[in-house]
Amino acid sequence: SWLQGASPMEDMATYVSIWVPVAPYSVLSASDSQLRSLLVNNIGVLAIHGDGDRSGRQVSERLVDVADADSVELEGGHAVYLSSPEEFVETVLDFIGVGGERMF
Repeated sequence: SWLQGASPMEDMATYVSIWVPVAPYSVLSASDSQLRSLLVNNIGVLAIHGDGDRSGRQVSERLVDVADADSVELEGGHAVYLSSPEEFVETVLDFIGVGGERMF
């Protein structure tokens, strides 16, 4: 299981309320039902990728299509948090509702 001692995806919402993947290529091999479980379990997803990361864009598009994720493209490559650190932090804080309302 993804968390030792927990059953598969159904228990995920007990531990996770927001997921902010930064172009994780493993999303491309995840099943649709695994990704849909994020939506079913009411887990907000903010997919972030750099404008120079073509595979990261594919990951974000898949999360938008299957898990109803929000998606943001920032200037940079795969490690977009290094290329655009201020924009990255601001985007994440906006998504989780620091200083305002939650986006999901």
